[in-house]
Amino acid sequence: MYYLVKLSRDWADEFSVYGYKIMEPEEFRSFFDYLDVNKDVEISLSFGTNEGWDHETIGEYARCLTSVAISDATAHELIRNNMRSFGHFWDLEELKEAASYEEEEY
Repeated sequence: MYYLVKLSRDWADEFSVYGYKIMEPEEFRSFFDYLDVNKDVEISLSFGTNEGWDHETIGEYARCLTSVAISDATAHELIRNNMRSFGHFWDLEELKEAASYEEEEY
């Protein structure tokens, strides 16, 4: 079994950000464990040339996520067609980097 984790975020009628990532069970658990433990940590996320969120918490990011379990066959078909991820989606490593960048800024 795999998980499809979807990000959907609208901000102040200025932009809408969507994306998803297919995760294996271990990656899924690690990702959501990190979100839970670090929910109060501030991060800055950006996309495009100068769009993004400054000083948002990981908890605020987590509230923009939904997930659903998908079958191995569906996951393998999506991965085979180079669709493991799509759009904007900040994964575990990118969130850790955003959190450490925020700490260095001050």
